[in-house]
Amino acid sequence: MSDAQPIYSIEDLVIDLYATTVSVRAVDGVSFNVRPGETVAVVGESGSGKTVMTLGPLGLLPEGVTVDMKGSARADGSELLSIGSRQLSDLRGRYFGVIFQDPMSALNPMLKIGPQLARQARRFAGLSHEAARKEAVSLLARSGIPDPEDRYGRYPHEMSGGMLQRAMIALALAARPRVLIADE
Repeated sequence: MSDAQPIYSIEDLVIDLYATTVSVRAVDGVSFNVRPGETVAVVGESGSGKTVMTLGPLGLLPEGVTVDMKGSARADGSELLSIGSRQLSDLRGRYFGVIFQDPMSALNPMLKIGPQLARQARRFAGLSHEAARKEAVSLLARSGIPDPEDRYGRYPHEMSGGMLQRAMIALALAARPRVLIADE
C-alpha cells in the first residue's frame, strides 16, 4: 500500500433508490480509497449496485429515480454528496473520466467524434484549439482506432461498436482526469 493520500475516497456510502412504489437499497456501507497509480476493481453480479456505487456520487444516475445518498465521497478536497450541481459538474469534468457501458450515452450523435474530444480537451485540460485537435487525434490513435485522422471527422453512426467504445475511452481521457472510472 502506498503512503500517498487518496485522490478519491468513499466512506460508509449508502445509496437508496426510490421509484413510485418501490425503494431499493442499492449500496449499503461501502468504503474504499484510491491512491495515485492504484487500480481498484469492483466485482459483483449484475444488479448488485456497482454502477450505482460508482456513478451515484458523481451525479450520473438516470433521471426519473429519486436518490438518497449518505456517507462520504471525497475528491480534490470536496465532499461530492453535498456540493452544488454546477460545482459537481465542473469537478466531474476535470477530475474524473468515465467510460460508460454504452458509448452513445456520452457521445453526441449529431457531432463528429474528433471535435467532441477536442472540446473536452479545451474545456478541462486547457488546451488551445490546435493543441486540442492534435490531442484528440493522438487519443484516437492511442485508443486503437485505425486511421485516426479520418475518424476525427466521422460521426458516431459511421463507426462500429468497437470503435465507438474506443472513442468513448478517448473521450474519458481527453480531460486528463486524475480518476478514471470504467463501467464494465
